[in-house]
Amino acid sequence: MIATRNEIVIVGCGRWLYGDDQAGLVAAESLLGMRLPDVRIYATESPAADIALIAADARMLIVIDAARAGAGLPAGDWRRIDYHQNRPRFFEARTPSAHTLSVATALEVADSIGSLPAEVWIYAIGAASAEAGAKVSPLVARAVQDVISAVRRDVIVWHQKHAELSHA
Repeated sequence: MIATRNEIVIVGCGRWLYGDDQAGLVAAESLLGMRLPDVRIYATESPAADIALIAADARMLIVIDAARAGAGLPAGDWRRIDYHQNRPRFFEARTPSAHTLSVATALEVADSIGSLPAEVWIYAIGAASAEAGAKVSPLVARAVQDVISAVRRDVIVWHQKHAELSHA
């Protein structure tokens, strides 16, 4: 289903079979149960194929995804990144992998066809392991809960801000 102009679209990305790479999917499923108003939530293992379509006409896109842990993002830590403000660094900072390229590609495609909203936030969670068949590590599971709380809070604040602007 395509978003309407008053909606936020949240996309949790990852792969169910690969340990901490499930983080975005787990977050999306938890957020789905919260029934946030004017929010559409998706979990996808194929962000490159899905994001451009499901973000069309949304006012805000939130992407939640695991990222390979490193010096800038330790395992179990997370960051909210404003995609439009950090776009060049977003692509330079990513260690190439099939998964990160698909998220980056999805955002590029959505932007090139005009379906990327003016506001795009990426919640990146530092992953310790993406071992096949593994569960989400306790460190990353705690970070997922923190991201869920942050996204919920940020969505409420975003709606309040935009409601005030539309009534001004």
